[in-house]
Amino acid sequence: MNYIDITQSSQTLSVNLNTSENTEVVVSESGELVSNGLFNADTDWTKSGNVVISSGKAVFNNTSLALLYQDITGAVQSATYKVTYTISEYISGSISFGFGNGLQQPQGTVRNANSTYTEYITKTDAFISAGFRTNAFVGSIDNVSVKEIIEGTNNVSVNLSVYADGSDTLILNFDSSITSHNYYQTIGIGSTELAQLKDETQYNIVGVDSNNKVIYRGKFQTTSKDLNNLSVNEGKYIKKTTATNYTILD
Repeated sequence: MNYIDITQSSQTLSVNLNTSENTEVVVSESGELVSNGLFNADTDWTKSGNVVISSGKAVFNNTSLALLYQDITGAVQSATYKVTYTISEYISGSISFGFGNGLQQPQGTVRNANSTYTEYITKTDAFISAGFRTNAFVGSIDNVSVKEIIEGTNNVSVNLSVYADGSDTLILNFDSSITSHNYYQTIGIGSTELAQLKDETQYNIVGVDSNNKVIYRGKFQTTSKDLNNLSVNEGKYIKKTTATNYTILD
């Protein structure tokens, strides 16, 4: 049983839907955020130390710290980024990728061998600079790519019909989205629909998917009382602790 506070502008029902429609978390990537990641020209990158962009590579020849970076417009604090780059012509030292003022480390893994690397870095500050920080690195890098990892829910629609309890009288019909929360889903009821419901009334609700298949049947109870004073107990009566503490048996 779901309990809905009709004094609110919108509500959600926590449900378990019998549906094969995909409501899993969807992970996607943004477009490319790095400019001139192939080093086709000596542009876009800021160099500090003995770094040269030549022949489609950034070439490092350092005995100490060097930086190679650029500002990534729209880089978001706390977002996660997929970073890919290739090290070639490695001789000595180490290099790593990071975000922030001075590209503070550790963020990406420190690398010291020829290979193509892919790693996922969560940005921890508000600075939009991103790039490479080295420690006596002698070698080259190329094929640099940075893309934001975007997580979202593949929301699908369900058509909901609300009936008076104990009858087939249709009270309202509307579309709602399904949102997945790991082991359960939620369906929403907006303010327009809530305004058509009576206080302290029980309703039946039926949901159908895009194929007109019934994927949910349930009940909910409306109330204008504070939901914090309502509790659901599995067939057991729990003594009320305050004069306004209501107990509802499901």
